[in-house]
Amino acid sequence: MIARQPRFTPSSSPSVGLQTQPDKARLYAGPWDAVKKIYATNGIAGIYKGQVATLLREASGYGAYFWTYEMLMEREMTQKGIKRNEVNPAKTVLFGAASGYAVRPPLSNSFPFPWFFDL
Repeated sequence: MIARQPRFTPSSSPSVGLQTQPDKARLYAGPWDAVKKIYATNGIAGIYKGQVATLLREASGYGAYFWTYEMLMEREMTQKGIKRNEVNPAKTVLFGAASGYAVRPPLSNSFPFPWFFDL
């Protein structure tokens, strides 16, 4: 996600602009209109607005994911005295799922609003 962010996340700013525009006085006719108007008004910086906060969120989230996964794998290998390639594949899937919960626990309210990053 972090490496592909500059290429794929410019859609965030126009998307948020479309979702938060008032019903009566529409600012954008559609996604391409939003991109054109945001670019015309703010240039490339307008398209990438809010990306620093998104990058920080993603970096910390992936850090938590990989740290949790590695801790679970290390515990399994230590307890059973096995090498990484000997860990049961079903356990690696289970550890991956558990690591996902470390990033975003169920029913959490961490970063629920995408518009927050475009402020």
